[in-house]
Amino acid sequence: MLATRAPGVAYEKLGTVAMAMLAVQLICLSRSSSTRTQQFSVATRLARPPAAIPALPHSETTANPPAASRRVAAVQRALTEYGYGQLKPTGTVGSDTHAAIQKFERERKIPVTGQISDRLVRELIAMIGRPIE
Repeated sequence: MLATRAPGVAYEKLGTVAMAMLAVQLICLSRSSSTRTQQFSVATRLARPPAAIPALPHSETTANPPAASRRVAAVQRALTEYGYGQLKPTGTVGSDTHAAIQKFERERKIPVTGQISDRLVRELIAMIGRPIE
């Protein structure tokens, strides 16, 4: 009656209903294992790491820095000029830049975030009376 037999089952002692239930279970198990195999192979194909982004040559990164790093450097220069720390205008935000921004924010009574934001830049411009460069 069944093409596949479950190991350890005495089929001679099973009734008709029990045989039908066992057949349904075997069919479900065989279908679910092939579905799991298909799902695993799809997941394996999708789990590849992304391709590496090629790095720019050093001359391109220093000759024309992105606008964000120019903005960070301008904020660093302004904060240093007005006594909020001895920051080097590197264009990257480090712990010293965070500390200088927090000091500025506390003195200006604006929410202390330690992050460069549009509001921080507006407050700096208002304080120094000219655009930051």
